[in-house]
Amino acid sequence: MPPATTTMPVTLRVVRTVHATLAVAMVLYVCVAEFFLHPAVQPVDAAFYGGIAIVAVVCAVSAVVVRARMLRPAFTKMRTDPDDATSHNRWRVGIFVSDALAMAILLYGFVLRFMGCTTAQAAPFYLGGFVLMILWWPRRP
Repeated sequence: MPPATTTMPVTLRVVRTVHATLAVAMVLYVCVAEFFLHPAVQPVDAAFYGGIAIVAVVCAVSAVVVRARMLRPAFTKMRTDPDDATSHNRWRVGIFVSDALAMAILLYGFVLRFMGCTTAQAAPFYLGGFVLMILWWPRRP
């Protein structure tokens, strides 16, 4: 089997496709939770809600750290050697992991909504996931 092509346009297309797919999935999750299933509103324990909020913040911080540790070195290397396979792999992994963590933040809101939280209580989680996905649109190094 021949080695995979690791050119900049190919890698950029792959990470943008995955990123866009996850962004569309995020919109669909929110639509399902808010418009189609209409979960019953019930009080959720404040400590539980606070714990989920802390976990979401930890996810966001972890995503920032992953991006810093994976993407910066990859971008630096790709500026001097644009076809370096290791840098392309680091770039892909950094994007995919940070996107998954952003998706997890939104999914915490999705789960809270089905546990009985109001839309206003789930909205910060939805917004946090969306904002990270928008800010982290894959760019050419």
